[in-house]
Amino acid sequence: MHRRNLFFISMSVILVTTVAGGFPPVVIELYPDRDNTLIGSTDNDLSNGAGEHFFTGRTGNLGKPNLLRRGLLRFDLSAIPSDASIVSATLDLSVTKSPNNQLRQCALHRCLSGWGESGSSSSGGIGAPAQTGDATWFFTFFASESWKTPGGDFLPIPSAVFSVNGIGDYSVGELGLAEDVQAWIVDPAGNFGWVMIGEEDSPQTVRRFGSRQHPDAAVRPKLTIAYDAGPPGIPGDFNSDGLVDGADVGLLLAAWGACRGCPEDLDDNGVVNGADLGLLLVNWTG
Repeated sequence: MHRRNLFFISMSVILVTTVAGGFPPVVIELYPDRDNTLIGSTDNDLSNGAGEHFFTGRTGNLGKPNLLRRGLLRFDLSAIPSDASIVSATLDLSVTKSPNNQLRQCALHRCLSGWGESGSSSSGGIGAPAQTGDATWFFTFFASESWKTPGGDFLPIPSAVFSVNGIGDYSVGELGLAEDVQAWIVDPAGNFGWVMIGEEDSPQTVRRFGSRQHPDAAVRPKLTIAYDAGPPGIPGDFNSDGLVDGADVGLLLAAWGACRGCPEDLDDNGVVNGADLGLLLVNWTG
């Protein structure tokens, strides 16, 4: 059964239940801003940047060329504050095709180089000729920039390892994913996403996953991040100095009257008046 969501949007922010003794974490759901498949090893530069799927594992018998598949996933984290503390990160994936139901391992490795997604598209795992800017087994951006190591540059120790068998939905929530997200929040320029690697030393281990271009949003990759944003601002602290005092009263009086959408309209009725002054005084710190 596919994951069910009432709304499918590129990004949504949801406040969750307050935890005892603290402020609630903020939960954000993200879909990839790019994904692709590395197809190798081959002298032909093949890719699947605009395809509805990405692939991991080995497609056929040992000893034959062009049988390995490695997935690439990246998420734009710019909506998360730079001082956020990441609580958890969970990646949801959907296998849409499998040659068998044998249990196989997949690993997510932090990628160390930027890479591209362009217009190449294939309905199956054989790939299509790379277009300018596509990632391939040899190129990060076809045909101008190359991986240092064919097949992708990534940390050798995986951030997460998980098992898949047949068609279905899988969630990965290991601590390593949260640590990667935290590192990318601190250093956004280093956010190159993950290289996803299946079992490559046995035949018929390939798995097909829904990509961000899949027409069914329920099977697209989704990264759910919970982070601690710290305490909210005090209502009435218009100058953000941590106090509600005379300076804030002055700002409220300056905005007195019709003022729809302004921060001094604490009851959000389109008018700054005595009711808003009363709400400010409730939070008075002096």
